[in-house]
Formats: sequence, structure tokens, C-alpha cells
Amino acid sequence: VVTINWARVANPFIISIWIIFAGITKIAFHLIQKYVSRVPESCILICLGLVVGGIAYSIDKDHRIEQLLFNPDTFFLFILPPIVMEAGYFMPKESFFDNLGTILTYAIIGTIFNALCIGSSLFAVYKWGLMPGIEEYGSLEFLHCLLFGSIISAVDPVAVISVFEEIHVNTVLYICVFGESLLNDGVAVVLYKMFEGYIEIGQENIIGIDIVAAIASFFVVAFGGLFIGILFGYAGSFITKYTVHNRIVEPTFVFVVCYIAYLSAEIFHLSGIISIVFAAFTMSTYVEHNISTKSHTTVKYGMKMLANIAETIIFMLLGIAAVSDFWQYWNTGFVLWTLFFITLYRAIGVVGLTFVINYIRLDKINRVDQFVMAYGGLRGAIAFSLVSLTQPEHVPTIKTMICSCIVAILFTSFVQGSTIRPIVELLHVKTSAKYKKSMFEDVNLRMIDHVMTGVEDIIGHHGHHYWMQRLQKFNTEYLMRWFVRDPYLSRDHELLDTFHRINKRDAEDLVEEFERVLLCSWPENDNMAETLKIKVLYTYLSVVILNCFFLIFSFGTVVYRRQQGLTNTCIDMHALEAQGRANGAGRTLEDADVHHLLQQNLYKPRAREVTRYRRGNLEDDGTRKRQEEEI
Repeated sequence: VVTINWARVANPFIISIWIIFAGITKIAFHLIQKYVSRVPESCILICLGLVVGGIAYSIDKDHRIEQLLFNPDTFFLFILPPIVMEAGYFMPKESFFDNLGTILTYAIIGTIFNALCIGSSLFAVYKWGLMPGIEEYGSLEFLHCLLFGSIISAVDPVAVISVFEEIHVNTVLYICVFGESLLNDGVAVVLYKMFEGYIEIGQENIIGIDIVAAIASFFVVAFGGLFIGILFGYAGSFITKYTVHNRIVEPTFVFVVCYIAYLSAEIFHLSGIISIVFAAFTMSTYVEHNISTKSHTTVKYGMKMLANIAETIIFMLLGIAAVSDFWQYWNTGFVLWTLFFITLYRAIGVVGLTFVINYIRLDKINRVDQFVMAYGGLRGAIAFSLVSLTQPEHVPTIKTMICSCIVAILFTSFVQGSTIRPIVELLHVKTSAKYKKSMFEDVNLRMIDHVMTGVEDIIGHHGHHYWMQRLQKFNTEYLMRWFVRDPYLSRDHELLDTFHRINKRDAEDLVEEFERVLLCSWPENDNMAETLKIKVLYTYLSVVILNCFFLIFSFGTVVYRRQQGLTNTCIDMHALEAQGRANGAGRTLEDADVHHLLQQNLYKPRAREVTRYRRGNLEDDGTRKRQEEEI
């Protein structure tokens, strides 16, 4: 009557039980957080994986539990994408672009420096005879060491996100380490494939064209993944422009398009991590203006839920993988030298590159932040997956390298991850302040950007502010028309959000005041109570009615001006010009011309051309109409 078919549902059933068990563990961890506040959540999950792995290892007679559970293909195709997609979608754009040069320097130059130095140093130590007993497991060649150096040099984004979000460091420090960890994985994968190809060719058969091809492949893999990610990001944004009548499919397009970008990059052997990061990064710029509020909530919590589940699985699998047969290939010299060199060259790379970067940066990276960046170079599942992909036929000592990689992951997660919070508090590292910018602050920051753009334009130097204004102008005038449903409603979105937030806060204050009056000083006379309630409610309704009138008036004005072919800004200037044309008032037209002239020079960078006008008299060459449309 009843049959048992355990083999069919074994793997998904076990994974579901893990997720539930890990969720219960995380709940218990937060309940006792005041006792274990110094321990990162990732360390608890790794310990849980060690316990589960120990039990499974004792039950499994063939001792293949780590091969069944931690499969590199499963990790790269199903577990890693949700984490990097969530990170790219919610990445702070302004901070990312402000520190883009610093991030690329650490991610590209720093990773190459670490990979070459770690590999060369390990081979030199081996030649000096400081790794006794490693010959028992096979020969160790120079390319083998470089391959392992490319694997172990990259900072893992999953570990960085897990630890740095808990300690809440300042935005500049977080975006530098986080952006580096996202982009250097693509660099590490390119280096890994390059050295793997050299090993297959043979060290003695490498010629100059192979080195040139490797350098070219680096740029193809990195920029190819970037191109695919941006392409799919714009495609997804264009699709959501027409989902106004079917809101339920909006979150589906966001998730699936980003994932297809990752798979498409993997098909052509490009960087899938870079592809999905910039696909999500691009979509978040335009999709937020197209989808509904409910879809935005679904996307936000859906991404965070998937990323949290994937992160939980990763750390548990790392703990399970540590309980394996790899420890039979333990070599103390190789393990200790690996820990020493990854710590040493991480510090040298950060300090050396920051010394050069600080000559260009206006906001210098101080020594304390440099120490935290060097100390926060955590390794994780990406390094373990890459080293697990290597075949023993190509690298005979790969089992020893896997053992050393596991030790490096556990060391950086437990030792560095557990002590980074006390170090941040001891060194008084500036932490991030969780608050939303006020309207006054937002307006002043925009004004400073415009002033800096004007200063750069006057002195003839096209710096950061100049190009950011150019990029913003191109995005507003051209891209928003194609990828946003109502681009005219998307302008100054931050100011409108601030306005609604202020109104909401005023309403909440009014309700709290009403409740306080009712609880603390309720009049004994019923007539006075009724009068008080009527006054409070009248005030509340007045605020609501005024806001409704304001919104209706604003919406009607926008619709009317669109029907009339007018721009949606500078209402007063249009009125002045109309009045000037009706009355023939030259002074009014002169003021309007000066106004447009100032708007042109303060709102955006001036074009590098000779001006041909005098005060109050502009040539009728189409420039004035273009200025009105831009303003």
C-alpha cells in the first residue's frame, strides 16, 4: 500500500532540511547575540557544516560526502549567481562611480600582483627545501605554483559581504573592498584558465604568441562579460517598460534576465560574475521607475531571500567539505607558507597601491582604513571551487593545495573575520551612519557638483565632475526615453521621495501628538474633549487636503504642458516670456535671456566654443530652444 522512494527525493530533501536547520540556528544565534557578538554569522554556519559533515562522514562508508554535496558546477551555476546578483542590484551607484578607479586598481593590478608573488614565493620556498615531504604527493613545478597563486589570491565576495555588512564600516571602505571582491574574481578566473592552459601545453612549449593570447584573453573575458551584462540589463529595462498592464511578471523578468546574462557569459567562457553584476546594476537604474511598488518589494525581498539561502548553503558546504579525505595530504610547510604569503602580499599590495592612488584621490584613504582593507582580505568558496576543478593529472599535488585552501578559508573566516570587529572598534574606524539624506542636504550636494563642474570647465580640466555630468546628461536626454516609461516623471526622483517622506513624518507626528493629548491630558468635560478632537482632526485633514491639491495641481500642470508641447520645468520663465511677447516689454525678455544663460552655464558644463552674444541679445540659431528643452 505504501512504498518508500528515498533515492528520488534524497538530495532536495536533505538540502531543505539543511536550510530549515540553518535558519533555526541563525534565529538562535541572534537571540544570544549579546553573548557571541564578536563571532560572525558565517563562522556559526561553518561550524554547523562541520557538525553535519562529521555525522555524514561517519555514516558514509565510501567517504564521498563532499563530492556529492559540493560540486563546483552546482556552485557556479546555482548557488553563486543569487548572491552576486543581489549585490549588484543594490550596489550604491554614486559611491561605486566615485571610487571606480580605486576599485579597478585593487581588483586588476592587486590581484595580478598577489597571484604572481604568492606563486613565485611558494616555488622559491619549495626550491630552498623548506617544504619537506611534499615530494611524496608528486612534483611541484613553477606553473603549478602560479596556478595555485591565482586561485588563492582573490578576495571572496560572499565572505566580504557576510562580515563587512555586520560591522557597518563607512561607505568608502565598504565599496572599495566589496567592489574589489566582486571584480577580482573575474581576474582570478582569467588567470586560472591562462595558467591551466599553459600547464596543458607544457612549460617548455610556451612561446611568445601564447603570452600575447593570454593577455588578449584577459581583456576579452573581462570586457566581454561587462558588455553582455550591460546589454541584458538594457534589454530587461526595455521589457519592463511595457509591463504596466501585467504587473505580476515584473519580478520574473528582473530575476530571469540577470540569470540569463550570467549563463550567456558562461557559454562563451566570459566572466559570468562581472556579467550578472552589471546586468543587475544596469537594470536597477531604470527598472525602479517602471515597476510598481509591490513589484519593487517583491524584487527586494526576493533577492535578499535567495542570497541569504545561497550564502547559508555555501558556508555549510564549506564546513562539510572540510571533513574529508584531503587531510591525508597535509603538508605543514606548504600550509604555513601559504598563510604567510597571502597575508604578507595582501598587506603589501594594499599599502603600495594606496600610496599611488592617494596622489590622485581628493578623499585620501588613511592608514587605519588601509589596515582594515588588508586585514579584511577573506577567502571563501570561489577559491575552493576553482581548486576543486583542477585535475590531478595536470597538477599532482592538487590534494595538498585543496587542503591548504581549506585551511586558508577557515583561518581568514574564524581568525580575521572574528577579530575584525574588535579591531574596527579599537582603531575607531569610521562606521556608516544609517540615515536618509534630507532635502536640504540633497540640494546642497547637487549644487556642489554643479559648482565643481563649472570650476573644472573654467580651468579647462575635464575631471570627475565633468564626466559625471556628461554621463548624467546623456542618460537623461537619450537613454531614459528608451528604457523608462514616463521619463519626465522620473526627474528629481530623490527630491520627490524626500518630499513624500517629510509629509509622512509630519502626519505621523500629528497622530502621535493626538495620542499623547488623549492619554496625558484628556479633558474631563465631554464638550472640551469633542472640541479638541475636532481641532486635531481638522488640522490633520487640512494637511491631507493641501497635499492632495498640490499633487492634483502638479499632475494637471504636467499633463497640460505635455499637451501644449512645453517643457515640464521653468514655469515662471515661460510665463514671463509669454507676457513679454504680449506686452512688448524688452526688460522682461532680457531677464528671461539672462535666466536661460545662467541655467545653461550652471546646470551643465559649458561647451568649449567661442560665444557669440551680448547681454540681452541672443542669436536665433536654435540654441535657445535647445536650452529650454534641456532645462
